[in-house]
Amino acid sequence: MKFPDEYFPVKEENKQDFLDKVSNGKILSKDLSVLFCAACKDVANVVEKSISFCHDVGQHFTDYKIFMYENNSTDNTVEVIKALGDSKVILQSEFIDTASYSRSSVTDERRCSLIANARNKYVDYINTTNSYDYIFIFDTDIEGGWSLNGIFNSIHYLEKNNNMGCMTSYCVLASERGGDLEDFHPADWLMFDSFAFRQLNKDWDFPKYSLALHNYIKVENGTLPIKVNSNFNGLGIYKTECFVDNHYSINNYGLDLHTDSEHIPFHKRVWDKGLEVLINPSLLTSISNHKYSR
Repeated sequence: MKFPDEYFPVKEENKQDFLDKVSNGKILSKDLSVLFCAACKDVANVVEKSISFCHDVGQHFTDYKIFMYENNSTDNTVEVIKALGDSKVILQSEFIDTASYSRSSVTDERRCSLIANARNKYVDYINTTNSYDYIFIFDTDIEGGWSLNGIFNSIHYLEKNNNMGCMTSYCVLASERGGDLEDFHPADWLMFDSFAFRQLNKDWDFPKYSLALHNYIKVENGTLPIKVNSNFNGLGIYKTECFVDNHYSINNYGLDLHTDSEHIPFHKRVWDKGLEVLINPSLLTSISNHKYSR
């Protein structure tokens, strides 16, 4: 599926350098293997689209597989995945008696803990196989897809910089009220993933201010990756070593509404390994639909 890169123009003075990095990343990708990983639940309406994103990207690498962990779906998520008969997909599915939670309670301690445990299923698989150059962690509800240019741009940086551990994306949301990207002016689009974002050299703990402030963070396509304490935004490209002796967990500060995203402690341990966590302004994703994804 095509991503609307034209909605995120690169300034003329940055364009050639950006295109050179994209081209180099595409060349480097041909010799690299990747594993796509996701934890999913109740995504029957979008999971086939998500798997197609993986195929669109994976074909540019020497080898790839897609690992999906599912538990407790109340729709036909499992049936949809199995019906694809996709030899690239590794599906691990189970029912856990105590794994129910409300999707709307984003910062709820129970929800965060269960999601962390689900993500640790693919961490276990990664450390068992240990045979891929890069791990792509993705959320299955990013309906608008991923920028292929941003992926190649990220591979360029990761391959050229040993100190960089992972590139995370910038995911756009058309509006808190929903709608497609075309329904709103680009200046009004929001950054989606406020919960997993922590600015570099700021407090790692749950912010004392509103998480909603993160939604108004703006980045510029074609500019340098930015070091952050933590970020996710629906897609992260990780060197495999980020997962060695690491796992997802949560921090709770005594109140249900003060529970950290599972990405926060994980990225803290990535930093402890001496590896940097970055948000790449060119690694664009969209949780909102657009003219190419409807």
